[in-house]
Amino acid sequence: MAIDKRRNKDGSYSYRVRIFIKGKVVDRATFHGEDASNRANKWERKRQVELDNQDNFPDAIKHSTLEELFDKWLREHAENHKAASSVVRDKQIYRDYIKDYIGQKKVHLVVAEDIEGIKQDLIDEDRLSEKSINNILQVIRTVFNFGIKRRYVRFNPMSSVSMMTIDEQTFDYWSLDETIKFLIAMSEKYREDRVPYVLYLICLKTGMRIGEVVSLKWDCIDFTNRIITVKRTFDTANQNIKETTKGKKIRYIGISDELFPELLALRNQKSTSDFVLPNQCGNFIDYNNFRERVFEKDIQHTGIKRIRLHDLRHTFASQYVMSSGSLQDLQDILGHSEIKTTKRYAHLSPNYKVKIANVLSYGLNKPINVIEFNPTVHSLSKSM
Repeated sequence: MAIDKRRNKDGSYSYRVRIFIKGKVVDRATFHGEDASNRANKWERKRQVELDNQDNFPDAIKHSTLEELFDKWLREHAENHKAASSVVRDKQIYRDYIKDYIGQKKVHLVVAEDIEGIKQDLIDEDRLSEKSINNILQVIRTVFNFGIKRRYVRFNPMSSVSMMTIDEQTFDYWSLDETIKFLIAMSEKYREDRVPYVLYLICLKTGMRIGEVVSLKWDCIDFTNRIITVKRTFDTANQNIKETTKGKKIRYIGISDELFPELLALRNQKSTSDFVLPNQCGNFIDYNNFRERVFEKDIQHTGIKRIRLHDLRHTFASQYVMSSGSLQDLQDILGHSEIKTTKRYAHLSPNYKVKIANVLSYGLNKPINVIEFNPTVHSLSKSM
């Protein structure tokens, strides 16, 4: 603790109080005007009692603004456990949609009505999708859950705030005919430089994310066992390759008969690059640049339906399910942490719903006589 007496330009005095814990300033205040010295001493004693209670009674609420708690959450959790791109997004969400509303409010005083106000303003502005609004609410929920663990609050005000209802999301993909037409055209177009064609083929034969594809190195291609090890991806926040995937798990994908000779041919070119699909400088491909300068033109060249580069992954998954591939296998291939994400493709399966319907059996195996519907007989019986 320290109280510094300072002489102001007008000849008056002010008193600055600083409270230290382990050599660091944890709180401060400055007092001016009449009886400033006495008020400074009272404030110092009061804060010291509060801090002593906080140390001796760990269930006591720690007084902090939401901004202070958010910064603590970033340092101690997000930056250690989340992808850099996700941390950048969380910072942007706080700065643009939370800070001006409740950033300077003490966290233990934030109530559900405050968050409902943020939610309603975002709805009224009609600029963001329901999913984007939910992303904002989720950041608030996560920070308060962190605050509960650190004993800054006892209750999460988000507990009584409903998330936005989101309609089932659709996705674009190519039909089998469109996929075949595209690959044939690309194989012909890139007869000399096979890198763009092989990039498309990997996406459409493995379902790998485009960030994983451009990050693929030769140390992850096992020609003997015909296995691709997926363990790297592109970090959009730092614009470099990171040694982990989106789900932070390593997965293994088989190399198909169509993909195997193309990868082998690239390997036999004796490229000095570590990357399977290098750019002209031997580094990884900038897929944003590739999307705009190559992929968009290739779609126009082929004359098929325009989809996103990421939709090649959806195309693989859709064609896989429509070819009677199992959802459990697809979950492993795509690297989904939850099966519900994979089940977006379930409706495309020709036998999935029938298989579910036959899970429960009552042993009624006798054939059922079905009278075929005869429109002629039906119309005659109605007219009689």
